[in-house]
Amino acid sequence: MSFNFIHFSIQEFLAAHCVANLPPEEETKILKKHFWSKFHYNMFSMYIGLTKGQRSSFRQFLADGSTQYLIANKFLAEQKKCIYLYKCFYEAGDSEMCKYISEAPVFSGKAINLRGIPLLPSDVSCLGLFLVKSHIKEWKKLDLLSCNIRDVGCRTLHRALVVHNDSVTIEDIHLSSNSLTSVSADYISEIAISCKVTLLYLNGNVLGETNGLSQMLNNAAIEELYMHGNKLHTSTAISLFKALRTSTNAKLKILSLMYNDIYDEAGNEIGETLKVNRSLECLWINANPLSGKAALSIMDALKFNNTLKLLKLPYYSYNLRKDITREANNINKSRISQGCYVDLCVDFQ
Repeated sequence: MSFNFIHFSIQEFLAAHCVANLPPEEETKILKKHFWSKFHYNMFSMYIGLTKGQRSSFRQFLADGSTQYLIANKFLAEQKKCIYLYKCFYEAGDSEMCKYISEAPVFSGKAINLRGIPLLPSDVSCLGLFLVKSHIKEWKKLDLLSCNIRDVGCRTLHRALVVHNDSVTIEDIHLSSNSLTSVSADYISEIAISCKVTLLYLNGNVLGETNGLSQMLNNAAIEELYMHGNKLHTSTAISLFKALRTSTNAKLKILSLMYNDIYDEAGNEIGETLKVNRSLECLWINANPLSGKAALSIMDALKFNNTLKLLKLPYYSYNLRKDITREANNINKSRISQGCYVDLCVDFQ
């Protein structure tokens, strides 16, 4: 396999070198015929690098002209291909072509959607370069759900969006189902803070036991945080709620911690947080091994809270659900007597 890999790399290099020395009209013919193929894509990238981005043939081929427009659209219709092509021209020093690529219609919604596409660290590196260097600085969404970037990919993304970023913002980031572990916790928090993320999906990873996630609740603009099924430990939940309790500028409205490993030890911190927090509107802690005693303790703390609208708890016995529902009704009556008309709804799942 090593021999084949080297052989193909040399083959691609020689092919690129050959194309780079053809007359312009022959260059265009070769590009039109071959560069759609994934097999020849590395050749095309090397071709741009070898010629330092100054050859007129691919400019004509990609330019928005009367005879080339459909070809350009076909090539620039895939975001991943655009991102790789951007890297080629960026390294070749061709800012004009970089701007042309970043203005492709596929990015008009200011959203990058690579959902379900497996990404190697090199792919994530290209993505990071594009996010930081393209002329678009305010992104609405970065969707990397099920891209299998793992911790190494998260570190690569962090290097671009935190170490080399001074102006890029991303409203929504989806990092669910990427096999991320506690190693990525600090990276995720710093990305959220640096990019002013308001909505963050981390479902289906293995974040386990970590304190690294709590810093983004202290400093970030985050309003919605979803961490379903992350095998979060009780200590992780305690650090999250402690940060939410002590923060003076917390903006978090929705926090989902369902399907984790959060036990009763976190119940006291959850209750203390709900007593003083005035931002949280929805809290999902169902499908966790929280006992009825912990649930009643949380309900008791909600007597001092007028902002929480929805609380999702585990599906307890009928009598316990009846007791909790009665407590919720009493809380709503108390809120009304105080002139507050925000209803608390308790759901069991």
